Amino acid sequence: MPDCYAVTGFPQAIGALDGFHFAISLPKYSIILLAIIDHHYPFLYLNVGSPGRCHDANVYGRSWLKKRVESDRFQSPVSVIEGTLIARILLCDQAFPMMPHLLKPYANAPNGSKQAIFNYNLSRPRRILENAFGHVKARFRFIMKRMKCKLLNAKQAIRASSTLQNICEAFRDNVEEQWVQDVHNYNALYEQPSHNTEASTAQGLDVRAALAEYFWKLAQ
Repeated sequence: MPDCYAVTGFPQAIGALDGFHFAISLPKYSIILLAIIDHHYPFLYLNVGSPGRCHDANVYGRSWLKKRVESDRFQSPVSVIEGTLIARILLCDQAFPMMPHLLKPYANAPNGSKQAIFNYNLSRPRRILENAFGHVKARFRFIMKRMKCKLLNAKQAIRASSTLQNICEAFRDNVEEQWVQDVHNYNALYEQPSHNTEASTAQGLDVRAALAEYFWKLAQ
């Protein structure tokens, strides 16, 4: 975790959590990859295969991951920030509930506000997640476009590509800029579905408020 902080500047963060949709031709729909990625780009957790019609929060709610992050083992080490006890954190987007271990941006934060500064500091490490998904699609083009295979084979292809991605990153394999640009061009044509949830807990809101105050003071 100290290594993650040195790279991202976000206290107690251990990685970014998000869901990504991968299209399939047979049957013609998408499946979801729910994943955690850390600051060095490897996948730390994979959940592959939920139907694309599912909300990311529902996929998370039914996953083994939810039980793990709510367990006592996940709670340490704890840091006290602005008078609030903060355990390990996963950085998320608006699709996930606001909880002590799942932090997401403030909605409609005014420019220059404490909330906007928090959002900026949250977005920086989350870009690592987006880059990692871009790298895996850039390296393994079969999963970038609509996969012409059966559902089971599509799941296996996504798992295999994610595992190979970890190996490539461990050996610092180069990703050509043109490959990444190809992914950006494709994503511009076929945007990922977006979901929002207002679900939150009081403790989760307190953790976010404490970190917003922390980043606000750093910016002064």
